Amino acid sequence: MDNEWIEVQKIYAGPIISLLGIILTAFLVSRYTYRNYLKQKWYENQRLAYSKLKAIQVPFQQYAQLYASNDINQQAHEIRYRNFSKHIEDYNTATLFLKERFEAMKSFYKEQKELFEVLSTIEAYFEVDKELQDAVDSLYKFKTMSIAQLPQDLENTEQLTELYDLGMQEISDFIQNEHESKFENLIKILRSRLKIAENSLKRD
Repeated sequence: MDNEWIEVQKIYAGPIISLLGIILTAFLVSRYTYRNYLKQKWYENQRLAYSKLKAIQVPFQQYAQLYASNDINQQAHEIRYRNFSKHIEDYNTATLFLKERFEAMKSFYKEQKELFEVLSTIEAYFEVDKELQDAVDSLYKFKTMSIAQLPQDLENTEQLTELYDLGMQEISDFIQNEHESKFENLIKILRSRLKIAENSLKRD
């Protein structure tokens, strides 16, 4: 009986071991493939967040600048109409800039909402260290420009033009320092980390 059992073991041991080897290999291959699939999907989500951030940058800055410049233009044309020209064209232009200012404000708030959603996605799919967190927080906590009121007692249009030009330059500087530099800093960090993730996928 013992000899018969030994013979049975000899007959079936090889195929069973081979089958177990096939199953184990298939399991390991499947696990490796699935892990790579997850890494690829994670990388794609990172790239999508990066692309969305870049897409938002220009309209975000444009609407912020448009809102502020429309404010300055409205004030300048109101002062020009009231103090100097008395032309209805200046009054109508001031009214138009007022309307466009509110439209720019609504568009800016829409871009702001999308920006915050993208920042949240970045925090979810990128490893957040101090460098990345500081860059993200700088955009979460961006400042809005406080538009100074032009003086109402200007003596001539030359003074008005000088203050107008100064105000427009301040708007441009503010957008560059408060918005553009912070976007560019975060984009630079993400680009570097995407390159690392891409190289990791190539090695796998």
